[in-house]
Amino acid sequence: GFVLHGTIDEAPDGGIPYTEVFDEITFDYKSDLPIGDTLYILAIRFDAMGSEIETLLLPVAFGTNAAWTGASISVPATPQTELFIGFVLGNPFAETKPTPDVWARVDNVKLLNASTATTDLPNYSFEDWTTYSIEEPDEWHTINEELIGSGIMNAEKTTDMNSGNFAIELTTIYNPQWGDTIGGHISLGEINMNG
Repeated sequence: GFVLHGTIDEAPDGGIPYTEVFDEITFDYKSDLPIGDTLYILAIRFDAMGSEIETLLLPVAFGTNAAWTGASISVPATPQTELFIGFVLGNPFAETKPTPDVWARVDNVKLLNASTATTDLPNYSFEDWTTYSIEEPDEWHTINEELIGSGIMNAEKTTDMNSGNFAIELTTIYNPQWGDTIGGHISLGEINMNG
């Protein structure tokens, strides 16, 4: 599981505009992480040209913490133009994967400089949510799940059918989040957009 501010193509490749210097990240958490499972902060700083300046993958939570626990981690005070920041269960760059059903809850993510709060990250306390829903034809696979974060789909149920109650409508769409035009896909085999 992961939550992030920034963009990922095959790897993190951009962040949100954030120019304030910070040297500390604070947050609150609860967790149920057995030995070998870890919650990490992933922070990547980019310059004005979009080049990566610094990548930090820092372990920040272990074990079982049933009560909300405050955490603070020091980071270099490196200036940036864009910031990619997020939390991830397990090391995303390692071969090992986290244990199924482990969990961590995160709240109130703040950036500080010399112990003084900087400008809040967007939705730093996870108060604002958007509900997405998709329909998938049973036994078939589409890429709607990958597209849902953009709020669009290119394989949809239609009542304009030849027989029965429904048919599927495949459309070609432009996905601004991916910066690409994508044709409708449907397959009896799984579709791997990353492979």
